[in-house]
Amino acid sequence: MKIIVFQIEPLWALPPTLSLLSILSEKYHVIFITCSQNNKYLKFFNEKKIEYISITNRLRLRHGILPAIVERFINRKRIWKVIRKNYNYNTIIWTTSERSVVFLGAKLKEYRFIMQLMELIQIERVKGIFPYNFFINIKKIAQSAKVLVVPEYNRARIQSTWWQLNNPVFVLPNKTVLHPCIPKLKISDDHIREIINNIIISGKRIILYQGVLHSQRNLDNFILACDRLKDKYVFVIMGKITAGLIRLQNKYNSFVHINWLEAPSHLEVTSWAHIGILSYVPKKISYISELNALYCAPNKIFEYAGFGIPMLANDCPPLKYTFKKWGIGEIVDLNDVDSIIKGIELIEQNYEERAIKCREFFNSIEMDRIVDEIIAVT
Repeated sequence: MKIIVFQIEPLWALPPTLSLLSILSEKYHVIFITCSQNNKYLKFFNEKKIEYISITNRLRLRHGILPAIVERFINRKRIWKVIRKNYNYNTIIWTTSERSVVFLGAKLKEYRFIMQLMELIQIERVKGIFPYNFFINIKKIAQSAKVLVVPEYNRARIQSTWWQLNNPVFVLPNKTVLHPCIPKLKISDDHIREIINNIIISGKRIILYQGVLHSQRNLDNFILACDRLKDKYVFVIMGKITAGLIRLQNKYNSFVHINWLEAPSHLEVTSWAHIGILSYVPKKISYISELNALYCAPNKIFEYAGFGIPMLANDCPPLKYTFKKWGIGEIVDLNDVDSIIKGIELIEQNYEERAIKCREFFNSIEMDRIVDEIIAVT
């Protein structure tokens, strides 16, 4: 069987796609089509025998609005030409994100396809990327999919209800299957390695937040809590420079920032953390529902757990349920510094036991089995 995986975003932006490609490549002929350059992953594609097709910057036009419009028109036609060339009765198209679905449009309904959503979307029509800036009825496309794939159980039930889906909805967690699971990895970036070494030499422990920084990520009181415990801990943020990060840098000088390393290299830094942070505040961003953050599906919970790193998080149903079931972390109040300090103290009381439970939780998710079940019903 042949699986055509299409993703408009670069691979570093959606690490779960790396896991998906790795799993699929074990049993199927995989063609990965993208509109982004992913040259840093060429070794991965070669090792996994994945056919990689990047349709971008082919026209070599000058920068500007008109060339960009022309190129998007032509690239979309090229993508569908590649799909048609490789598609037959024994082929499945797997789109990995809602933006990828919107880019390909309603023509997807003419094919056998699996639709994967990275976010929780309540609206039925999503605006495409200019010049395809008309609204695409993503609900109707989802209703035509052989399977809808989401990363969290509650999202599956909510999405199915919102879009009145009769087709199967599967939960494929955002677990990385490329996780080394070995603590204290060698950090390849010289500057970042020096930063981490200086913290370790000082005898302090790293409390780490990794990922995107925007209005749904409230880290202020984590910084203040670590500042009150500065003899023992250093708060480290690993992420790209955004307005959210700049706001924190202008307000506080007691945390350390590390530039984002593209997945899976970022796990080199993760492996040195003592406690991992998750923060999800329900706020509407673009077309994504406010419930997206409340029913979060973070890949970082698996990235922390794979190294045996206990966690602190605010009260979101999936995190609270997982923490309670597995004993891998503490739920804290984002608005209360004392609550965060108490959470740190509770983790330290039985740290080694929690570290073991983190690894047990990580190993409990059988990604390859879930993917096999998804393919089986198509």
